[in-house]
Amino acid sequence: MEKLEVVAVVSIVILSFFAIIGNTTIIALFFRVRSLQTTSNTFVVSLAFTDLLIGGILYPVQSLIDLKIVYDHQGCIIFICLFIIMSLMHVLIVLSLSFERFVTICKPMVYSTIITEKKCYITLVLIIVYSLLNGLPPFFSSFAVTSPMQECQVFTVLSKVYLLWLVINSIIPLLLIIIIFVKLFFVVRRHARVIRATEAASIGIAVNPIAANSRFKLKREAKSAVLLISIVVYFIITWSPLIVANLSKVDMNELFYMIIHFTLYSNTVATPFIYGFGNKLYRFAVIVIIVIVFFTVILPLPYTILLPRDYPTPFFG
Repeated sequence: MEKLEVVAVVSIVILSFFAIIGNTTIIALFFRVRSLQTTSNTFVVSLAFTDLLIGGILYPVQSLIDLKIVYDHQGCIIFICLFIIMSLMHVLIVLSLSFERFVTICKPMVYSTIITEKKCYITLVLIIVYSLLNGLPPFFSSFAVTSPMQECQVFTVLSKVYLLWLVINSIIPLLLIIIIFVKLFFVVRRHARVIRATEAASIGIAVNPIAANSRFKLKREAKSAVLLISIVVYFIITWSPLIVANLSKVDMNELFYMIIHFTLYSNTVATPFIYGFGNKLYRFAVIVIIVIVFFTVILPLPYTILLPRDYPTPFFG
C-alpha cells in the first residue's frame, strides 16, 4: 500500500469514527432526555442525522473515489446526487437554526408565536423535499451531466448551467447565514455588556431572583449564539478552499485534493462537538463514551496485539 493510500485510510477511519460517535450521541440523547426535546434541538438533531450520513457514508466513498479504488459511471452519478442532497440539507438546516437563534435572542417576546413545533417539522420537510428536487436531476436527466465524464468530481461531471444553479442555491443561504451572524454578533456583544453591568451593580446588594434568572437566560442565549457563530465561521473556512480551487480551475494533485475533502467533511465532526456539546448533558455523555472506549479498546490494544490470544490480559483476565 502506497503512502497516499495509508494517509487516506487513516483519515477515513479517524474522521468517520468521530463523526459517527459525535452525531450518534447527539441523536441518542435527544430521544432519551425529555428536557433536550426543544424546538432548537430539533434542528440540532436533524443536523446530526445529516452529518452522520455525510461523515459515516459519503466521506469514505469520496475517499475511495479520490484514490480511484471505486470508479463507475452510474455509481459516480448516484454519489454526486447524494452529495448535493446532503450538502443542501446541511446548509439549509444551519440557516434554519440560525434563524431560530435570531428569533430567540432578538425577538424573545414573540418567539412562541413565530417558532412552533409544527412550523419546525414543516420546515424540515420542505428542506428535505427541496434538497431532493435539486439533487436528483443528474440521476434522471442528461441535461445536468456532461458527456463524456472524465473524472468523478462535482465540478467536472455536472453541466455548467446546473452547476451555476447549485452554486446560487448554496451562496444565497450562506449569505443569509452571514447576515444573521453579523446581527447576532452585535446583539450578543450588547447582551454581554448588560450582563457585566448588572453583575457589577449587584455587588454587595441582596440577590434579586428575577434579575438573577434574567442574567442566567441572557448568558445561556449568548453562549448558544456564540457556539452557532463558531459553526458558521468553521463552515465558511472549510468550504472556501474547495470552491475557490474548483472555480479557479487550479491543477491539484491527489494529496492536496484529499486534504481539501478531509477539511470539508470535518464539518460533520466539528458541528456536534462545537454546538451540541455546549450542553452539559452532551459533554457528560461524550466524556463517558471516551472513558469507555479508552479502557475497553485503546488501553488493552497493546496487550491484545503482543500477547498470545489465550493469555489473560490484566483488563479482561
